[in-house]
Amino acid sequence: MWCFVAALPLGLSVACDGKAPVPKGPTTPTSVRSQLEAPPSTSSSASSSTSASGAASTSASVATAPKPPPACIVKSATWPAGTEAPKVGDDLAPLGAPARVPAGATLAMEVVRTGHVITFTGPAAFRACTPEEPDLVIVASGLVTVEPPAGTKPDAKLAEIGVATPGAVAYAAAIPFKLNVGVVTMADVTKPEVIFGTSENGEKHIVGQYKFRRDESGGLVLSRCVVQASSDSATERLQKQIAADAGPPLPSASVAVLGVEAAKHRRLAMTDCGVAQAYMLLCDVAVADKTEGSDGCAGTYASAHAEIVKARRPVDLPPGTPFPPGSK
Repeated sequence: MWCFVAALPLGLSVACDGKAPVPKGPTTPTSVRSQLEAPPSTSSSASSSTSASGAASTSASVATAPKPPPACIVKSATWPAGTEAPKVGDDLAPLGAPARVPAGATLAMEVVRTGHVITFTGPAAFRACTPEEPDLVIVASGLVTVEPPAGTKPDAKLAEIGVATPGAVAYAAAIPFKLNVGVVTMADVTKPEVIFGTSENGEKHIVGQYKFRRDESGGLVLSRCVVQASSDSATERLQKQIAADAGPPLPSASVAVLGVEAAKHRRLAMTDCGVAQAYMLLCDVAVADKTEGSDGCAGTYASAHAEIVKARRPVDLPPGTPFPPGSK
């Protein structure tokens, strides 16, 4: 069997050591869950019939609720003999983090939003792109190759893909590159350059080989992330408020400045939060495998992701309100 080990927040856990997984939520597929519901009451009273009808309608709406579109899908997979590889076309987003590629295996996945193909050579651990972060892949460890869609020219105008590691986030459009990810990440970039954003020192334009070392403090990286995520969210809300305001519009120059600020905050948030999540994901993997990288770990990927979701909330939610998707 091919296996992925997934952690919160996306709610699926698969054991790779032969032990039974700990359930994290409903395990009955939505498509068949309604068939297990209690049948409507046969009482002749109008109130009972109304209640039964309402229950049936609710059950039907749950059963037919649309699934989010796939964000990262399997393009190809080669697994060791005697084990089952992922199937081409499988959506990797629901698997959570960390997902694993075992030693001797390779997995290529396509990022739906950008068309890039990311190939992992095991052993590797990562989190695929998700509906909430469709253009960001988080890598804790392993050999990674990133390629634009086939036939893309180096000067083509493509949407950027972000690949987060514990030391930096790589941003690339039409340029292929390779990463050897861990406590120290080695980047190998062919011409022209790829941009690498770091949590502490801004952005670097890299050609050739370059090393990125993991930040000393995961807590400090996460703190930067929370600040940037909050700023990004606030700027986005301000833009929407201006667009919906029925009063006199702001001068076009002011709107343009706000747009520039929004793009800057989004980039900083993507960098800081990408590094923070990769840092904590490496902590999860290193602690579980008893390998290098467990020192200085004071949190988990799940706790870091929950902090990021909280920072992006537009307002405080009333007590008892369910958390947004991916925050648990």
